[in-house]
Amino acid sequence: MGVNEKPILLQAQYFSSVNGWKRLALHTSDGKVLPVLIKEPDNIADQYMILCNTSGIHNIPSELIAKYVKSGKGVALMDLSVIGESSTPET
Repeated sequence: MGVNEKPILLQAQYFSSVNGWKRLALHTSDGKVLPVLIKEPDNIADQYMILCNTSGIHNIPSELIAKYVKSGKGVALMDLSVIGESSTPET
């Protein structure tokens, strides 16, 4: 893959839900695996808020997540930093 090429989504892998959160992993052409957690909105027509943190999902303030969930909006938590995630072991 060239330096200026953008990675493409190869696969979305779904896992069982935990505490009302859908879990999936997005596999990209550059070998990365991006974890995503999704809480659906109360009303299917409502908005989604996509939240991420450069230090990983677990560093997104729980108060911020709770605020959006309580408001009825859908919430997607994305780990774009891919901390500790890789489809191939690093040497």
